Amino acid sequence: MRITIIALFNKPFVRNVIAVATGTALAQFIAIILSPIITRLYGPESFGVLGIFSGIIHIFAPIFALTYPIAIVLPKGDIEAKGIASLSLLISLISGLLSSIVVFFLKEEILSWLKISSIGNLIYLAPISCVLWTLKDVMNQWFIRCGRFKVIAIITFVNAIIVNFLMIVWGFFSSSGSNLVLLTVLSYGIHGISLAFLLLQGRNEPWCKLSEVHFENSPNLQYLLILAKKYFDFPFYRTPQTLINRISQGIPVLALGAFWGASSAGFYTLGLKVLGIPSLLISKSVGDVLYPRLAQAVENKEEIRKMIVKSILTLVVIGFVPYLVIVFWGPQLFSIFFGKDWFDAGRYAQWLALWQFSSFVSMPSLISLPVLKKQGILLIHEIFITLLRLSSILLGGFYFQNGVITVALFSVIGLIANVLVVFYSLASKMKA
Repeated sequence: MRITIIALFNKPFVRNVIAVATGTALAQFIAIILSPIITRLYGPESFGVLGIFSGIIHIFAPIFALTYPIAIVLPKGDIEAKGIASLSLLISLISGLLSSIVVFFLKEEILSWLKISSIGNLIYLAPISCVLWTLKDVMNQWFIRCGRFKVIAIITFVNAIIVNFLMIVWGFFSSSGSNLVLLTVLSYGIHGISLAFLLLQGRNEPWCKLSEVHFENSPNLQYLLILAKKYFDFPFYRTPQTLINRISQGIPVLALGAFWGASSAGFYTLGLKVLGIPSLLISKSVGDVLYPRLAQAVENKEEIRKMIVKSILTLVVIGFVPYLVIVFWGPQLFSIFFGKDWFDAGRYAQWLALWQFSSFVSMPSLISLPVLKKQGILLIHEIFITLLRLSSILLGGFYFQNGVITVALFSVIGLIANVLVVFYSLASKMKA
């Protein structure tokens, strides 16, 4: 048994997962131990403002570069990968410029149409937030490509310390939601810029895979257009799929804020944040390491179904008990840990646990679909599920007129969606 465990931990895949998970775990540990202070300083309404702003960013930021960053780990050659990274950043900057112009001239119309007047002038920060998000995403993908998982872990940990410490210090002087928004934007910048600085510092080192790429000479526009065409399935399939998915997932916080005010949005935001910890801690770490491994396996004509199933079953074993505890005792635990004002957040969390557990265990299937060239299926899936999610929001808001029921309906649809993703991946042809 001991030899088996030692052999397991000596496997590169397991070591890489541990490296990524350790940084995320430490970051989440900082967030968890400081949360009782932060939630008592800011309150549900402030978290609602943050939730509404973050909801907008989470909808648009992932598509600011037309999802090209996801393709960075796929090419065999580093020159091509660097070209995709450059293409991603260029598209993001253009998107940022255009969206800034739109927000400047149509601010009031946007706030009114989306019913998000509570964030006011903070809407001006949305374009720069999306650009910084893309920078973070591009840098993450490059470091994943280089196998530098420990670096990502360290940056994630340091970022968490800085941002959470500032939340507390700033909260003693002013506990408005604007503070939480500004610090969230800062966290995107710290992560992306830190990784970019480390990449520049090590550009002549073999590990960064830039020593023979002539980093100082950017790829010309013609080459970028060739790459854009070669990886056209990402903007053509993955971008609308991602946008639809993000809209369907971001609608609840916006709808709750519109129907029942910022406090309701705050309950949802905290519940989702807490239940998303296992995904950030373990599931995403597994996905970050598994994605390039699957890409390599498909490239080599290897069978990957066993790899996917094994990862899913491992996540089921890890996540079942923690999520089950929230299902049964969510309101009580939230009241004790975050304060009595957060009892309703625990009621939301009881239902969110169903959706988040299914998201947690389905990560290996989700990341396998781009590798298997099944992004068209994923797009159709997202359109169908989004219609169901919209229906659940409208039914809960207008018919039942109850926030908890709205969250329950939405969560059940999310559960069904993730089960279907697992089915799609396992039913697909496992070799290129």
